[in-house]
Amino acid sequence: MGARTLRRDALGGEARAAGIYPDPQIAVMVDRVPQAHEAEMPMIRYQATQMFPWPGKLPLMRTAVEHQRDAAGADIDVRKLDLRLEAKRAFFMLALNAKRREINQASRSLAVTIAQATLARYGAGIGGHHDVARAQVEVNALAVEIMNLQGERLVTVAMINALRDRAADLALADPLLVPTPATDASLASLTERANAQRPELKGMRSMQSEAIAMGDLARRERYPDVMGSLWVNQNIGAPASGGGMVGVTIPVFGLSRQGYRAGAFDARAQGAAEDAAAMRAMIRFQVAEALVRVQTTSRRVQLIDDAVLPEARESFESSLGGYGAGTIDLIGLLDARRSLQTASLMLAEARVEREISLAELERAVGRPMSGASR
Repeated sequence: MGARTLRRDALGGEARAAGIYPDPQIAVMVDRVPQAHEAEMPMIRYQATQMFPWPGKLPLMRTAVEHQRDAAGADIDVRKLDLRLEAKRAFFMLALNAKRREINQASRSLAVTIAQATLARYGAGIGGHHDVARAQVEVNALAVEIMNLQGERLVTVAMINALRDRAADLALADPLLVPTPATDASLASLTERANAQRPELKGMRSMQSEAIAMGDLARRERYPDVMGSLWVNQNIGAPASGGGMVGVTIPVFGLSRQGYRAGAFDARAQGAAEDAAAMRAMIRFQVAEALVRVQTTSRRVQLIDDAVLPEARESFESSLGGYGAGTIDLIGLLDARRSLQTASLMLAEARVEREISLAELERAVGRPMSGASR
């Protein structure tokens, strides 16, 4: 990001320099030295010369570089949006990891409860040793899972610290995932905002404007530049004299060359316009895709929260009671526990996917939106 900013600032300086007249030339000439017999007296000439480009050339030069600067600024804005999206994804993945560890701990507590129940049944002579071993395997599997989640957390923290330009092992607290209200804007309005706000389009417009300015400059190069000169002659032994001169360049060889250059820049401008049209089509797709994902994940969150998770919880509680009463075996109880854990994970993952889809919609539109996560 720092390098891109410096490049943009450098182009700003180049633009200011491009609009400045070329430096004048100062010359001192000595003539008729040494003096020949009965010849004219020696003379010293002081001469100043200034080149004046044809009107409009310097502003076009400056305008072209200014458009380069604007394109570089748009590139910075693109990178900022990308970094924002990457940071949000990493943040939400860290939040998901925290929720997975929380669910793992709750599931392990249930598994321990089941293992204790199998021990009690075995001690009472109404359960087999294989049930005790199977329940303990379930507890140990969850212990292995928490180790994997802890390693995953370290990797995610390192990623976030890299985005923040911090040490990889800098400690970070587990974030709290707060649901974000979804935008109620329509697809048409979001697409319209994206076409007005996306920095990629701004950069393409700047490149097109630069090519147009360079084409106009190439056509203007066919006109001559004006050179003015003033001088003063210091005649030894005689009064001083002076003079002046106005000249122009003759663009004989530049006519065809600048014509080719103008045509090339016109083609570049047309190409930039075609790229912008293709980008607008891509933006329409990106906005539509992101909006559908927001709507789909929102419905999935609601379905899991309202139906799937309560049913899984009710099934487990029923199975746990049935196991205590001897009406259901251990395999059925363990399956019910796994189903409860799966439903809890599904809800956590759906909520994170919804937040990420909102962040992707924000990226597709080009800037933070009202009702989107910040």
